Amino acid sequence: FDSMVGVGVVPSAVSYSALISAYEKCGKWEMALDVLDRMKRAGFGVVVTAYTATISALSRGRQWEKALELFQQIEESLTKEKTTA
Repeated sequence: FDSMVGVGVVPSAVSYSALISAYEKCGKWEMALDVLDRMKRAGFGVVVTAYTATISALSRGRQWEKALELFQQIEESLTKEKTTA
């Protein structure tokens, strides 16, 4: 992923989500959370597949409070989208 970025390829929501999912399957919740943070800084809004994979990684890592925080972020974001639409 970093090599891809290093040669100038701009990651998409799909590539971020795939990396998060891979970290989730390996039990690396810290890395999954880091990639989600990078995705947010890159300007992506709530990408449900990325958030659910991160929540799953956090759950596997017994990081229930962090998982709940992310779930609440999804709810808040979707509520804002509905009120501004």
